[in-house]
Formats: sequence, C-alpha cells, structure tokens
Amino acid sequence: MVEATAKKPEEESPLHRFRDLFRRGEKEEKPSVAPFLEVRMKEAPQHKMRFGTNEYAGEMRINIELGFGFHSKRETYVKQYLNLVGSIADILKDEIAGYEGLSEKGKKQMQEDFITGVWGVIYGNVNMSYGTNKFGLLSESLDKNLWDCDNSSTLVFDVAKELGIPVKMVIVPSHALVATEDFYFETTVKDFAAYYPLKELHKIYPRVYSETSDPRVIDAIAYASKGLACAREWDYDGAIFEYTMSIQQNPNDADVYANRANAYSRKGQLGDSYKRKYEYRKAIEDYTKALELNPDFISVHMARGILYLSEKRFSSALEDFLTAGRAYAKKFYNAIKNAWEDVSR
Repeated sequence: MVEATAKKPEEESPLHRFRDLFRRGEKEEKPSVAPFLEVRMKEAPQHKMRFGTNEYAGEMRINIELGFGFHSKRETYVKQYLNLVGSIADILKDEIAGYEGLSEKGKKQMQEDFITGVWGVIYGNVNMSYGTNKFGLLSESLDKNLWDCDNSSTLVFDVAKELGIPVKMVIVPSHALVATEDFYFETTVKDFAAYYPLKELHKIYPRVYSETSDPRVIDAIAYASKGLACAREWDYDGAIFEYTMSIQQNPNDADVYANRANAYSRKGQLGDSYKRKYEYRKAIEDYTKALELNPDFISVHMARGILYLSEKRFSSALEDFLTAGRAYAKKFYNAIKNAWEDVSR
C-alpha cells in the first residue's frame, strides 16, 4: 500500500483526522446512513446536487432498478443517494479541490488524500458495512446499509466526480472497484484504505472486463442486478431481457453472458421438447461467448458440458468436462501449495 506523505495541517480537517484514524486503527461511534444524513442536513449546507438529471451514476442505477415511471419510493431513494454523495463531498471539499491546477506530484498526493478521506468517511461517519443484499440493488444498500463491491464503488465513483477527481469504474470477474489516474481502490475493505499503484492492477486482476469512466458500464450493473432479481423470482423471461439490456451497455462482461445462459437453460427446463432445444442452444451460445471473454470460467465449462450432453454432442461435452477437471485440479493443487508454504514460514 502507498503511504500518504502530505504534512498534517495545523487545524485538523475531517479528511486528515480519518486518515490518521486509519493509520492508528482506532474506532469511532458510527451512525448508519439515515442518522448520518439527518445530522449533516442540520450541521452543514448541502452540496447543490442536480436532482433529476441522471448525470450521477447512482441516480441512473436507482432509476433503472425501480423503473423510470411511478414507484412509491424511487424519488426518495434518489434524493437520499444524492444527499449521501453531496454530504460526503461536503466533508472532503476543503481538502479535495483544484485538482486540475496541480502539478503531477500534487495530483498524485490529492488522489491519495481523496481515497483515504472517502474511506474514512464511508466507514467512519456513515458506518458502511460490507455485505450482499438479496438482489444487489443500490436501493437495498441505502435501506440496509449493506454495500457490496459494485454499490460502494458506484458511490465512490460519484463522490470523486463531484469533487473533480478523474475516476474510472473497473469491472473484473465477480468484482468491481474504482481507479483514479494513479491508484486503484478496493472500496469494500473496512480495516484500512486498500489502495495500490494502478500499474499493479493487471498483476492482481489479469482479466479486466472494463476500465472506464463511461457511466453506461454502471448502468450495465443495474440491469444485471435486475436480471438477478428476476431469476431469483423464477421470471426467466424478465431475467433474459434485463441481462440483454446489460450486455447492450457493456458487451465485455463474461459474468452477464453466463447469467443469461443460466436463465435460458432454466427456462428450457420448463418448456416442451421443441422449446427446450431452442433455449439450450441459446444458452450454449452465451456460455461460449462467456468463455471467449474469460477462458478460465470453470463453472461455465461444466454448465456448457451438461447442455452438450443433452444435445448428444458427447465429444464436446467430454472436452468441457476435462477442461473443468484440469482447472479444478490445478486450483486445488495451488491451494495446498500455498497452505504448505504458509505453514512452513
């Protein structure tokens, strides 16, 4: 991890206070999202957030999740989210300002200050907890204060843009994180501000699906979450539609192709023999596309192999099962090897 080097100002700002808390490993009383926002409304003038413009990634996500039409709580969730972004930006704005006018060294330092500052606020003031909600929706995170990787990354993405810090959303297999110009930041690590030089990203994550500031990639996450919600309610037509919308926004995410393939496969199991054949072939197409994007997707080899069996394509099925078997064996070997090395130290 890269250590911040800026000198502490004479008057301790919230940003530096939380950066020092991170270094000392101290704890504070941490109110949840709603009380935090209530206190901030009274203590500080609010950032002038532009409600209804859909220029914030999280606002667009909530609108996609709950529909752009009438929903009894959609507007409430959007306002709560924008107030959260604005409140965090208010806490940091005195320290994080004037980025574009800085030298390269100054920009690098401000990126570190932003990451350690936003980490301190979301895990200190806001009392954010890492966790997975039922459907992974951003609105659920606002309700329960449980934030998975893509929801917390969306929040940090919007705060960074509000403060003028160049930021990208990074999508890797089964995970999301954010990156500034020089660092990537694991938003779900609570015990310390987990940020590292950006040049190491591809060493840690050899397969990166997307690394972009294009908000459509975040829209794709929202559609994929809706697809998951539909699939868990056995609405496979709805799931296929939402996954297709996600793929239109970001065609490089193997996980979404695999999820759409799963929906096709399960829909096929419920249909007659003619429909089953059609759905299975659509599933095989999506599994194949997922493997083009991520050849190491072991579970997809297994799932496609099972469908090949149903199609009586025995040699193709055997090839998938052997590929998956070799990959599982290698994974098991590496786990044993690493465990032995840890014990031997």
